[in-house]
Amino acid sequence: MKKSSTLNLGAVAAALACVALPTQAAEWDTNASVTPGLIYTDNVCLSADNTQDEWIGKVTPAGSVSANGANANLNIRGAVEFNTLSNSRLENLGCNGGNVGNRDQFAPRLNGNADAVLVENWFYIDGRVNAYQNDITPYANGGGDSLNTTGNTNTTYNYSVSPYVSRRFKDQAQVNLRYTWDDQYNTADVVGDNTKESANFLLQSVPGVASLSWGLQGDYSNVTYSDAPAVATNKDSELKSAQLNLGYQLTRVWQVNGYYGQEWNDFVSSQDKIDGTFWDTGVRWTPNSRTVVDAGIGDRFFGSAPRFSVTHSHKRSTFDASYAKTLTYDRDIRGLSDPSQPGGELPPGFDPGQTTITTSPILDERYTLGYAYQGNHTGFRVNAYQSDQTKQGASSQLIFTESTYHGISVTGNRSLSQNLSILAGAFWNEQEPKNGAVGALRKSEQWRGMLGVQRQMSQSTNLGLNYQYTDRKSDNAFDEYTENRITLNLRIDL
Repeated sequence: MKKSSTLNLGAVAAALACVALPTQAAEWDTNASVTPGLIYTDNVCLSADNTQDEWIGKVTPAGSVSANGANANLNIRGAVEFNTLSNSRLENLGCNGGNVGNRDQFAPRLNGNADAVLVENWFYIDGRVNAYQNDITPYANGGGDSLNTTGNTNTTYNYSVSPYVSRRFKDQAQVNLRYTWDDQYNTADVVGDNTKESANFLLQSVPGVASLSWGLQGDYSNVTYSDAPAVATNKDSELKSAQLNLGYQLTRVWQVNGYYGQEWNDFVSSQDKIDGTFWDTGVRWTPNSRTVVDAGIGDRFFGSAPRFSVTHSHKRSTFDASYAKTLTYDRDIRGLSDPSQPGGELPPGFDPGQTTITTSPILDERYTLGYAYQGNHTGFRVNAYQSDQTKQGASSQLIFTESTYHGISVTGNRSLSQNLSILAGAFWNEQEPKNGAVGALRKSEQWRGMLGVQRQMSQSTNLGLNYQYTDRKSDNAFDEYTENRITLNLRIDL
């Protein structure tokens, strides 16, 4: 790991320690485990021609720390997977796909947050730290795999510190003023380290007091990239906006809402227009406490901006769907691959956060759909997503300007007895670059099937056996492969 990574992690530890300092008198809870494992693969090189089989050992220490006090809270969960697959072994096997000389033999996963009250009813501070794996490029094989056999896996370390002022003035109004420093380090130099500074001001009516609600809002963000030699010359993007928010509660279940504002943006772009006035008008329907539907139509400098979201929960099931066009960055899309339960496996159907490398803002038109059911003995989940991404940067820096990513997953679990359960899943995703001289980057799709069994051996030990089959197709034959992988894990709670 580069020296800057060590410095960043030191800053993370210092920031969370400062935020969590008042938790000295809090209730503390700690957990730790270690999971040794053995992997067999019949295609360690992930190659169509050089199908070498290999046995790989691994061990994953994991732990969590939480503290909850009157004025501060701290929660950290994490794990690090180490494996025995060395660069020299890959070279001996003739694996020549990707940058195997730059790969890591460990995969950290970390999710931590802390908050504290500095001055009661006035001044607060939040802190957050993350570490997770993601693709360097989604158009090559092996991306995001903890074994990193092809050198196409990047590890992102992210930390943020956010002091803010929040004050309510009786039932008349409330004010919020927040500043956030968000620093990101990537182990792959080509991805590019970056820093995001942002500020938000909101003066608004107190929610729920009157039928008419209002708000005055201002937003500012600046993203600065460094160490990104493969992308364009512009390394700074500045977004600024101010808006008036209005809403009216027609009935208990119906609300109309909207906003009107002006944005002033500064980034190198091939577009004729990158700022100007914007607006949105919509409705919100909440027929009961379990269902929320939001829909609206608006306009920004890039054109129409419709939006839609629905969430519904029942005793044993949840459903959600959404559609929106947002101006974002590759750093934020990549963060979607951050697992919600660090220290464990990625949730089934989790959006992999696929994107391309660019220092310019990205227009992300994204659809999502999810349904989950969990009964006493049987569970079922389906997830689907599609993301149409358009780079907003100047054409001189682009390999291609547009790309589409979509996928779907179906998973299920079944408890056969108090100590024995099975799980299965099927996953599909596709990546397609558009509108450019794409070179070696080609359209690809990947199918994956999984079947596993878990047995609780004792109060502190759990044995798991999993089989996984992967079939990757690509317009670039070099990135095609099939693989059978078997994994045996023994988790020991300490």
